[in-house]
Amino acid sequence: WMNVSVDDLRLESGSLGALDAVLSREQDYWRFNLDGERIRGSLRFPASAAAERSLVANFERVHWPRAGAARDRPPGAPSTLDPASIPALNLVIDDLRFGGLALGEFRFKSHRIVEGIEIEQLSAQREGFELSGSGAWTRTGPAPVTQMRIRLSTDDLGQALTDSGFDIAMQNGLAVINLDGAWPGSPLDLSLERLEGRINLVVSEGVIPEASPGAGRLLGLVSLNSIPRRLRLGFTDVFGEGLAF
Repeated sequence: WMNVSVDDLRLESGSLGALDAVLSREQDYWRFNLDGERIRGSLRFPASAAAERSLVANFERVHWPRAGAARDRPPGAPSTLDPASIPALNLVIDDLRFGGLALGEFRFKSHRIVEGIEIEQLSAQREGFELSGSGAWTRTGPAPVTQMRIRLSTDDLGQALTDSGFDIAMQNGLAVINLDGAWPGSPLDLSLERLEGRINLVVSEGVIPEASPGAGRLLGLVSLNSIPRRLRLGFTDVFGEGLAF
């Protein structure tokens, strides 16, 4: 039905490289096939009122470019999209990467409810890294809200932070992060500035090079006044000769 080739598909976050896109009709559904350097897979979505209102996506790979300096800017206004207008989503990506961070196999599954979308499964898994979660994206008041429970574990937090683009000299680090909270907008609007809830972080067997292990500076790591800066990974006031934890 439609066939498009692009030599270099560019987004605000970067380049997706060369890409071939084919849109075809399969009875009551459309199928959109993508084949490129960074993305390869297909999406199926309704083409008629008789079709089930759902979006099914299966990808061999999605290598999304890093947003660069955009990560350091304050978040924009949260989404006002009504989740009740969103179809159920079943997404599987065999190899998902954001910039240099490899997330491995990614799965997202949701179904529609009266208030919006219930998220049954959010997961990403590879050797040494595991993410799991569930929740809901609903609108019961004037604006949509996302509620999620998320658990992330990694056997090398330092490398994960480096791969994510953070400039922090942490080595190794077994870490478990549990989040239980809510924020305005869609699931993609998550940020510390908007989050209401709890985050529990446990890190062990890590090293921050050139950090002094003096008692006063160690207390500085956990002082209440420094918590907002720690969440932004600001440890410059405790750096010295080296700190293991």
